[in-house]
Amino acid sequence: STDAEKIFSEKTSFFLSMGFTDFNTFYDNLEKVLQKDAASYAAQQKGLKKIEKLLNIDVRKNLFSWMGSEVAIAQYETDVLIGNKVRSIIAIKADDINAAKENLAIIEKQVRKRTPIKVNDVTYNGYEIKYIEVKGLFKSFLRNLFSRINKPYYSMLDNYVVMSDDPKTL
Repeated sequence: STDAEKIFSEKTSFFLSMGFTDFNTFYDNLEKVLQKDAASYAAQQKGLKKIEKLLNIDVRKNLFSWMGSEVAIAQYETDVLIGNKVRSIIAIKADDINAAKENLAIIEKQVRKRTPIKVNDVTYNGYEIKYIEVKGLFKSFLRNLFSRINKPYYSMLDNYVVMSDDPKTL
Protein backbone atom coordinates (compact mmCIF):
# COMPACT_ATOMS: atom_id res chain seq x y z
CA SER A 1 0.00 0.00 0.00
CA THR A 2 1.08 3.57 -0.56
CA ASP A 3 0.31 6.65 1.49
CA ALA A 4 2.50 9.39 -0.01
CA GLU A 5 -0.47 11.05 -1.70
CA LYS A 6 -1.54 12.21 1.77
CA ILE A 7 1.55 14.39 2.25
CA PHE A 8 1.57 16.13 -1.13
CA SER A 9 -0.29 19.35 -1.84
CA GLU A 10 -3.62 19.49 -3.63
CA LYS A 11 -1.71 21.35 -6.35
CA THR A 12 0.05 18.15 -7.40
CA SER A 13 -0.09 17.86 -11.17
CA PHE A 14 1.97 14.67 -11.48
CA PHE A 15 2.31 11.82 -8.97
CA LEU A 16 4.04 8.45 -9.22
CA SER A 17 4.37 6.12 -6.27
CA MET A 18 6.41 2.93 -6.18
CA GLY A 19 5.62 0.46 -3.45
CA PHE A 20 7.73 -2.57 -2.63
CA THR A 21 8.30 -5.03 0.20
CA ASP A 22 11.39 -3.21 1.44
CA PHE A 23 13.91 -0.81 -0.06
CA ASN A 24 16.93 -3.11 0.19
CA THR A 25 15.20 -5.84 -1.85
CA PHE A 26 14.10 -3.21 -4.38
CA TYR A 27 17.65 -1.88 -4.65
CA ASP A 28 19.19 -5.35 -4.97
CA ASN A 29 16.81 -6.07 -7.87
CA LEU A 30 17.63 -2.69 -9.43
CA GLU A 31 21.34 -3.52 -9.28
CA LYS A 32 20.69 -6.83 -11.04
CA VAL A 33 18.98 -4.95 -13.86
CA LEU A 34 21.80 -2.38 -14.02
CA GLN A 35 24.41 -5.15 -14.26
CA LYS A 36 23.00 -6.04 -17.68
CA ASP A 37 24.44 -2.73 -18.93
CA ALA A 38 28.07 -2.93 -17.83
CA ALA A 39 28.82 0.75 -18.48
CA SER A 40 25.78 1.98 -16.55
CA TYR A 41 26.49 -0.37 -13.65
CA ALA A 42 30.15 0.64 -13.52
CA ALA A 43 29.17 4.34 -13.48
CA GLN A 44 26.67 3.71 -10.69
CA GLN A 45 29.22 1.80 -8.60
CA LYS A 46 31.89 4.43 -9.21
CA GLY A 47 29.49 7.18 -8.08
CA LEU A 48 28.60 5.26 -4.92
CA LYS A 49 32.22 4.61 -4.00
CA LYS A 50 33.13 8.24 -4.65
CA ILE A 51 30.38 9.54 -2.35
CA GLU A 52 31.18 6.97 0.35
CA LYS A 53 34.88 7.82 0.24
CA LEU A 54 34.33 11.59 0.13
CA LEU A 55 31.93 11.61 3.07
CA ASN A 56 33.23 8.54 4.93
CA ILE A 57 29.74 7.03 5.06
CA ASP A 58 28.17 3.69 4.21
CA VAL A 59 25.25 4.31 1.85
CA ARG A 60 23.54 1.05 2.77
CA LYS A 61 23.82 1.80 6.49
CA ASN A 62 23.21 5.57 6.48
CA LEU A 63 20.53 5.74 3.77
CA PHE A 64 19.09 2.36 2.88
CA SER A 65 18.74 1.13 6.47
CA TRP A 66 15.85 3.48 7.29
CA MET A 67 14.13 3.52 3.89
CA GLY A 68 10.79 1.74 3.92
CA SER A 69 8.36 0.39 1.37
CA GLU A 70 7.59 3.44 -0.79
CA VAL A 71 9.26 6.08 -2.90
CA ALA A 72 7.00 8.67 -4.54
CA ILE A 73 7.74 11.43 -7.04
CA ALA A 74 5.49 14.44 -7.58
CA GLN A 75 5.44 17.73 -9.43
CA TYR A 76 3.24 20.66 -8.52
CA GLU A 77 1.26 22.75 -10.96
CA THR A 78 2.75 26.20 -11.23
CA ASP A 79 1.28 29.52 -12.24
CA VAL A 80 4.73 30.90 -12.98
CA LEU A 81 7.70 28.63 -13.36
CA ILE A 82 10.51 29.42 -10.97
CA GLY A 83 13.56 29.82 -13.17
CA ASN A 84 11.70 28.11 -16.04
CA LYS A 85 11.99 24.75 -14.28
CA VAL A 86 9.22 22.49 -13.03
CA ARG A 87 10.32 21.38 -9.57
CA SER A 88 10.12 17.75 -8.50
CA ILE A 89 9.53 16.41 -5.04
CA ILE A 90 10.51 12.96 -3.82
CA ALA A 91 9.01 11.38 -0.72
CA ILE A 92 10.73 8.38 0.83
CA LYS A 93 8.76 6.44 3.41
CA ALA A 94 10.86 5.66 6.46
CA ASP A 95 10.55 2.42 8.39
CA ASP A 96 11.72 4.41 11.37
CA ILE A 97 11.62 8.22 11.06
CA ASN A 98 13.96 8.59 14.06
CA ALA A 99 16.54 6.37 12.35
CA ALA A 100 16.13 8.53 9.24
CA LYS A 101 16.78 11.69 11.30
CA GLU A 102 19.82 10.13 12.98
CA ASN A 103 21.38 8.85 9.77
CA LEU A 104 20.73 12.03 7.81
CA ALA A 105 22.33 13.93 10.72
CA ILE A 106 25.40 11.70 10.35
CA ILE A 107 25.57 12.54 6.65
CA GLU A 108 25.19 16.27 7.42
CA LYS A 109 27.98 16.03 10.01
CA GLN A 110 30.26 14.35 7.48
CA VAL A 111 29.43 16.97 4.85
CA ARG A 112 30.36 19.73 7.32
CA LYS A 113 33.52 17.93 8.40
CA ARG A 114 34.86 16.73 5.06
CA THR A 115 33.85 19.48 2.63
CA PRO A 116 33.85 23.28 2.59
CA ILE A 117 30.14 23.09 1.86
CA LYS A 118 27.67 24.61 4.29
CA VAL A 119 24.52 22.82 5.45
CA ASN A 120 21.77 25.35 6.05
CA ASP A 121 18.66 24.77 8.11
CA VAL A 122 15.50 26.87 8.05
CA THR A 123 12.15 26.50 9.74
CA TYR A 124 8.94 27.07 7.79
CA ASN A 125 5.49 26.66 9.36
CA GLY A 126 7.01 24.58 12.14
CA TYR A 127 8.86 22.21 9.81
CA GLU A 128 12.62 22.17 9.65
CA ILE A 129 14.03 22.28 6.13
CA LYS A 130 17.59 21.06 5.83
CA TYR A 131 20.01 21.31 2.94
CA ILE A 132 22.81 18.96 1.94
CA GLU A 133 24.89 20.56 -0.77
CA VAL A 134 26.53 17.45 -2.17
CA LYS A 135 25.94 17.28 -5.88
CA GLY A 136 24.79 13.85 -6.96
CA LEU A 137 24.48 12.28 -3.49
CA PHE A 138 21.15 10.59 -4.20
CA LYS A 139 21.60 10.33 -7.95
CA SER A 140 24.70 8.20 -7.33
CA PHE A 141 22.63 5.22 -6.22
CA LEU A 142 19.25 5.67 -7.93
CA ARG A 143 20.44 7.14 -11.22
CA ASN A 144 17.53 8.60 -13.21
CA LEU A 145 14.99 8.32 -10.39
CA PHE A 146 16.81 11.09 -8.52
CA SER A 147 18.20 12.92 -11.53
CA ARG A 148 15.96 15.95 -10.90
CA ILE A 149 17.13 16.32 -7.29
CA ASN A 150 20.73 17.42 -7.55
CA LYS A 151 21.47 19.20 -4.27
CA PRO A 152 18.64 18.19 -1.95
CA TYR A 153 16.66 20.20 0.52
CA TYR A 154 14.66 17.92 2.75
CA SER A 155 12.12 17.89 5.52
CA MET A 156 10.26 15.28 7.57
CA LEU A 157 6.49 14.92 7.20
CA ASP A 158 4.84 12.12 9.15
CA ASN A 159 6.85 8.98 8.26
CA TYR A 160 8.34 10.50 5.09
CA VAL A 161 11.57 12.23 4.22
CA VAL A 162 10.53 14.71 1.54
CA MET A 163 13.18 16.14 -0.82
CA SER A 164 13.40 18.77 -3.50
CA ASP A 165 16.16 20.83 -5.07
CA ASP A 166 14.22 23.97 -4.20
CA PRO A 167 13.21 24.98 -0.65
CA LYS A 168 10.21 26.97 -1.92
CA THR A 169 8.80 23.76 -3.35
CA LEU A 170 8.98 22.09 0.05
